[in-house]
Amino acid sequence: MNICILWKEGNLGKEDTTVKIYAASSWRNSKYPGIVKLLRDAGHEVFDFQNGGAVRFETDSFKPDHYGMFLSTRLALKAFKTDFRAMRWAEACVLILPGGKSSHLEAGWFSGCGKPCFILANRDIEERPELMYALATLITTRAEDLISALSLYESKPVSRVTDDVKQEIGQYQH
Repeated sequence: MNICILWKEGNLGKEDTTVKIYAASSWRNSKYPGIVKLLRDAGHEVFDFQNGGAVRFETDSFKPDHYGMFLSTRLALKAFKTDFRAMRWAEACVLILPGGKSSHLEAGWFSGCGKPCFILANRDIEERPELMYALATLITTRAEDLISALSLYESKPVSRVTDDVKQEIGQYQH
């Protein structure tokens, strides 16, 4: 069953259908390697954080007081620079669910930059929907839908926030 398909504005009919993709997910997502392979087999260039020089951290938790210290370590800085360089290189993000906190921040960065963000949900896992997924270019549980959308989508910055939403947001800003 598809969760939802949201098609946002973009240029259709791109001659070169190769898209530079940042694949965002969790280290624990067992479907991630297969999706990366599928994207590559479809002719896309994909940054694979699991096999691209990224660093897997040995610990899963820190107390909030130690976040700053951890993020300033050589290992964390190297991992951040590698990932962020790949994010700037990429034309689009594919968030492969389930994802962790970092993958959601990465997907949000793409949306905030006006770059397309596609969400591939796992049809076998029941999850609470996230309101900000409305920023996505596409939300689907079918890899075929993702591949089709990528083949039609020309990457260029687009605004997903309509004028009426901007006006609504403006009333909450100080």
